[in-house]
Amino acid sequence: MEGDAGSGQLTPTPPLQADETVEPDSGLTTPNSTLATSRWLIGVCAAIAIAAVVLTAVGVLALVGHRKTAAATDGEALAVAVAKDCITATQAPDVKAMAESRRKIIECATENYAPQANLYSGLLTDAYEAAKAQVTISDIRAAPEKHNPDGSIDVLVATRVSMSNIDQQNQELSYRLRVRMVKVGDTYKIDSIEPVSK
Repeated sequence: MEGDAGSGQLTPTPPLQADETVEPDSGLTTPNSTLATSRWLIGVCAAIAIAAVVLTAVGVLALVGHRKTAAATDGEALAVAVAKDCITATQAPDVKAMAESRRKIIECATENYAPQANLYSGLLTDAYEAAKAQVTISDIRAAPEKHNPDGSIDVLVATRVSMSNIDQQNQELSYRLRVRMVKVGDTYKIDSIEPVSK
């Protein structure tokens, strides 16, 4: 018979003493536990709100940083393309092409560099005429070197040319230039040029 009995039958509940009473579980919480639960919920909501603000701020900063990076990359690409185009103008194929090249050299210069550009283009024209020069660009490459605090960009331009004149035929020359590009309107112009030793 004991095999069919539950565990309560095997170990009977001791009888209550005179001073003991059984209080039924009313399911109600005390004011202190309600207050603790409310504080805990407020804390969780505050933490979620702070996390949301932080994530929003991080997202906004990332977006602004991405836009600045994209703008800098676009500006860099334009500065490199203009530098390459302007340096190509200094290597006109022959004296007949020098008038257009001279115009391009002057057009490529900032106000700061304009006096040197005028002088250089004039001397270049005279040299082409005197030597009956013919120039072929065999390779020209350009890449950004650095961004300067004033917003200008230094671009390295490497050029290899084959030059013929009244004294020599197909002489191979190569040189590298550091070209400082400055934003003027919606384009870039040359503000200075300096040779770079190998």
